[in-house]
Order: sequence, then structure tokens, then C-alpha cells
Amino acid sequence: MAYSITAVVECREGGLSKPLMGGNMCICGGCGKLIDNKFYYCPWCGYSRVETEKEDSNELRYAKFKEKQFQKRYNQIEKMEEQLDDLEHELSILVLSAEMHK
Repeated sequence: MAYSITAVVECREGGLSKPLMGGNMCICGGCGKLIDNKFYYCPWCGYSRVETEKEDSNELRYAKFKEKQFQKRYNQIEKMEEQLDDLEHELSILVLSAEMHK
């Protein structure tokens, strides 16, 4: 079975075991050899895919949480800026109205 060099390079990004060849194979994050995706440990070096994938998923969840939190705060600030602009506009109308009635 022949493997594409570009697929191997792309899959090895970050030094972690990642799916390859339609999810049937992956590259070991420890030694870089192709292994069956069903293996939890690399048969050549003993590297554990389970812990790495668990850590990756935790980091990914945390990054998504931080992004959502940032987006929520950004949206709140935008909304408050719009409300402040509306209040400033209403205040300027009230000041002009009060000056005209003097």
C-alpha cells in the first residue's frame, strides 16, 4: 500500500497522532510511523494516542469556550456603545429643546 508524502506531512502537523487515509491510518506522534487507527498504543514505540487525543480535545474545548466568551463580551460592548450613542443623541435633543424654551 503506497502513501502520499503530502498527506503524511499534513497529518503530522503538531506532532500529534491524527487520522489519515480516510480514518483507517494515522501517524504516531512519538516515532512518526504509520499505524492502524484502531491501535491505542504505537506497536513500535509504545506512544499512547489516548492521552494525546484527550489533551487535545480539552485544549480545543477550552479554546472554543474562550472564543465564545470573547465574542459574547464583544457583542455586549457593541450593544452598549449603540445604546450610549442613542442616549447621547436624545440628550442633545433635550438640551436643544430646553434652550429653545428659555
